[in-house]
Amino acid sequence: MTHEEASRYIQSRMAKQAQTDAGSDAQLKEYWSAFPAGVGLVMRAGETAQTGFWYRKGAPYLLTHYDLIDLMVRSKGRCEISGIPFSDEQIPGCSRRPFIPSIDRIKPKDPYIFENCRLVCWAVNRALGEWGDEVFWRIVRAVAAA
Repeated sequence: MTHEEASRYIQSRMAKQAQTDAGSDAQLKEYWSAFPAGVGLVMRAGETAQTGFWYRKGAPYLLTHYDLIDLMVRSKGRCEISGIPFSDEQIPGCSRRPFIPSIDRIKPKDPYIFENCRLVCWAVNRALGEWGDEVFWRIVRAVAAA
């Protein structure tokens, strides 16, 4: 995706969302209260709104506040792959919280756009890594069969 294409995408997405008045900062804070440790998600959306977009892992990050609200509502407070509820539970001796929400790109090589993203537990996102769903589910099936 070129810089110009990314700019057009974010402008059209924000215009569409403004027409529907699907969200606001107050709504985002309300939904956020149900999602522990998601401040990074909010900060990224704020930066997108201010600068148009930025790059993460070499891919354009084009999610807006409205997109985050839609992702949060769609996930119903649970990982969209495992169904595990999001929490800020800390595992003793570990620095990362495995059940906080994390934005996963369904197609890892494609940009961070609403249609290509889902909220998953951080641990699940790490497990998906660069290989995606197919390898992840192959491992899950093997563990379940063992």
